[in-house]
Amino acid sequence: DVNGEIKANTVTLGEYGDYGHIGRILLNGTRNGFVTGQGGEIEFSGGYGTRANIFMKFTGGYQQTWLGITSSDSNYPLRVGIGTNSPDSELTVKGTIHTNEVKVDLQGAVGPDYVFESDYELRTLEETETYIKENCHLPEIPSAYEMEKDGVNLKEMNLKLLKKVEELTLYMIEMNKAIKDLKEDNEALRSEVFILRNGK
Repeated sequence: DVNGEIKANTVTLGEYGDYGHIGRILLNGTRNGFVTGQGGEIEFSGGYGTRANIFMKFTGGYQQTWLGITSSDSNYPLRVGIGTNSPDSELTVKGTIHTNEVKVDLQGAVGPDYVFESDYELRTLEETETYIKENCHLPEIPSAYEMEKDGVNLKEMNLKLLKKVEELTLYMIEMNKAIKDLKEDNEALRSEVFILRNGK
């Protein structure tokens, strides 16, 4: 119990070695340090407001799992990494996320209800067919290669898929009208045939 400062390059807690070490604390003049313990490690690094990192590494056998908080620059927000020690976004998860619900703010993105406006120019099915034959994917939807290469932005993709659903609904409405017209024409023809056959 110390009321004051303790300065040290290394503080070893318990037995330290390549195997079975219990604990160790390292601090040095670069404002870096780490704490190691049985099967795990916590690393701290920082330098005068330009960089701040806290990493927790859990080791079991040859497997390593990371949980980290980092900031590459004082002007940028902190980044949290789970399963990785180099997060490239505010939250980066190398693995599976299990949750009850995900809510995404549009933040300036426009919902595709403009598809239902009277001045919206809907592609004809013939134009869509030609595009698919030439590109092997739907218009405005990334190809399989692009998705594998760049990943998928869920907000952007969901809006694009909703747009395609709305366009598909318009196609179905038009097809339903055409089918009704054909049924009416067919009924009229059948009536004419009946009259001709029966002379009435």
